Amino acid sequence: MQYAACPSAGKTPVRRTGALRLASLLLPWAERAGWLEEQRGYLADMPGRRARRVWIATTVLAMPRYACTVVTGREKEPA
Repeated sequence: MQYAACPSAGKTPVRRTGALRLASLLLPWAERAGWLEEQRGYLADMPGRRARRVWIATTVLAMPRYACTVVTGREKEPA
């Protein structure tokens, strides 16, 4: 079992999730590592296992739309 690095000593370690890794395959290659690192940071800040599971589920469900936004370049706001 792999665990993500947890900066706070008092927190429960966050297990690396295959669901996020699988969802990241929708992103361009150059974006994946940064996105996964950011998501693991969010997971490390979650208070409990249930909160992490709910957050992962909503993130995975929203991933196709986010990936489309990243691929098309629409995440930049117009001036």
